[in-house]
Amino acid sequence: MSREESGLWIAYFGECCVLLSVALQTRPTDVLRVVSSFLTAIRKLIEFLPKVVFHSIQPAKSLVRLAEQIGRHRTLMSPYAYIAVCDLLRVLAASAIPHVVRKELHRAAYYLLDATGRREMPVLNSRLSPEERDVFRSIYAAYVAKHKFSGKA
Repeated sequence: MSREESGLWIAYFGECCVLLSVALQTRPTDVLRVVSSFLTAIRKLIEFLPKVVFHSIQPAKSLVRLAEQIGRHRTLMSPYAYIAVCDLLRVLAASAIPHVVRKELHRAAYYLLDATGRREMPVLNSRLSPEERDVFRSIYAAYVAKHKFSGKA
């Protein structure tokens, strides 16, 4: 991929994340009606992520903002967030991603884990390969230590 092409894809990735985020923020009940399409779009973005993160950290930051919006709508997205967590873990386990970008993707995973319901955690664990489970263990330990209870009284 040339530098010019990667710049276009990075911009496209960011715009898709913004569009999904705004849809969830302004029309959460409408998003629930088309949740399968919403999740398919998120899954495709996560699948495409390794192709663009070597050129810029911006796609990872866009994904963090989208994941943060999903985390804010945990009651709505709880039954579905684990699917995005699985896809993100698959990318983290299979790809050689730069450390700076990996840290941002961990932040996205934290917000998605915020949205994942207690009943969905066993399903999440059952869908992971051994490599993905190793990545999940380290992310979940950091999530509990640094993120889960921060800012809560």
